[in-house]
Amino acid sequence: MIKLKKILLKEFDFLEDGELERGKKIYNGLIARGFDKLGAISLLGNIAHESGCKPDQGERGGTGAYGLCQWDPGFGRLQALQSFAKHTKQPVAGLTTQLNFMKFELLDGYKWKGKYVPGIRKSLYLYKQQDGSYKGQSNEFVKKYNKSITADITTTTKNLMDKVFSPKRGSLKKRINNALKFKKYLDGNIDTPEKQSTTDSNIYIVQSGDTLSSIAATQPKGITFQTIAAANNIDLNNPIITPGQKLIIK
Repeated sequence: MIKLKKILLKEFDFLEDGELERGKKIYNGLIARGFDKLGAISLLGNIAHESGCKPDQGERGGTGAYGLCQWDPGFGRLQALQSFAKHTKQPVAGLTTQLNFMKFELLDGYKWKGKYVPGIRKSLYLYKQQDGSYKGQSNEFVKKYNKSITADITTTTKNLMDKVFSPKRGSLKKRINNALKFKKYLDGNIDTPEKQSTTDSNIYIVQSGDTLSSIAATQPKGITFQTIAAANNIDLNNPIITPGQKLIIK
């Protein structure tokens, strides 16, 4: 049997099941859109607390907020996401939509392909003039994001919480712990529970003519056709396996 070589499940105290894998997809999407590694991981620490890395997450704090970053309608940011989704003809709840919106908001100053998007409050991206009109690109959230980035994850995560996410309640410790655990995972020093259960097992690829009993007969003592069936959710009353199928052996 392959021994576990990484850390124990207690490392996941602040994260839900599957959250690391969802976070990895978000991280890769942010990097592909021009975010630097430290910024992307620090954003993830906040996103995990805000939404559990779920783009379809509804409000958690009674504000009507929505999505990965829990964009708040009170500041017009949720409406901006909705207008952006409509303009790009993508679903509001889509991961790709929200990753593109994060780039649109935090890196590009509310410009998509060089142009402003209809339906977004001008106060989010233009300076308010004395006469009440709006002129001149303010890049407010671009500046907030850039000013948040430092040389370490802890400080950057805190800065992003204060400047970009602006939660009504603190939760700083959880956000920082989330970010640090994502860094461990992305650096290859931490496995998800699902990966740990698989690495603590052997994988057998079914050959033509195999049965659960014949496979079990070639395994170490303690491995039976019943344990193989249980590990792979196979019904013993109808134990069908097919050539090429991968079975967890334990």
